[in-house]
Amino acid sequence: MRQPFLFAIATLILIQIGITSASAQSAATDSKDMSVFVFVGESVRGFDNYPFESTYGEQQFAGVSGNWTPIELGAGFRAGLDAGLSIREDGDGLGPSGTSGEVWLGPTLVHEGFELGPVILRPAFTAGFSAVTESNGLERTREIEEDGNAALLYYLGPELGIALRSNPNWSFVYRFHHRSGASEVDVIPTIGSIGDTMNASTFGLRYRF
Repeated sequence: MRQPFLFAIATLILIQIGITSASAQSAATDSKDMSVFVFVGESVRGFDNYPFESTYGEQQFAGVSGNWTPIELGAGFRAGLDAGLSIREDGDGLGPSGTSGEVWLGPTLVHEGFELGPVILRPAFTAGFSAVTESNGLERTREIEEDGNAALLYYLGPELGIALRSNPNWSFVYRFHHRSGASEVDVIPTIGSIGDTMNASTFGLRYRF
């Protein structure tokens, strides 16, 4: 899980940068406490200097999430909940193929954005729980190898959105989609007697309202 956590730390650093940006309070980044994110993604099998030398799998999936952040924390921060669902199609040859569903829910921390020339950068971070209807492909293989159960695991979703100042409510978003039982992490309890089961790079559009 080292690489996903490094990406999460990088996301939090970007959020910290947003604190120092006075332009975060401008009209282009007015507060919005609800948003919808529609995305597609592909699994990542391994990490070789991620994200520049990643080995991508053949698990395709698409989904949608809703983000509600009613709590204003100051300095451009908002907190709330993120919930989503996806359909996953596994055919990576690393385990049994099949179609499954996923749902997740967790607290989220977002920044309203800081301006960089004509664009607004909006980092966010979600951590919670993810449940799937069944495991296929590499995820199922890892269940067998580790004698674990990936039905209910931890979920991490660090992301970075980019919006135009001229149209600030629409963002193009990259989110790293991560499921794990955290068997290799000492500071939190292990779930399902398993470590990493599924990682993916996702891209999509977020609309704030």
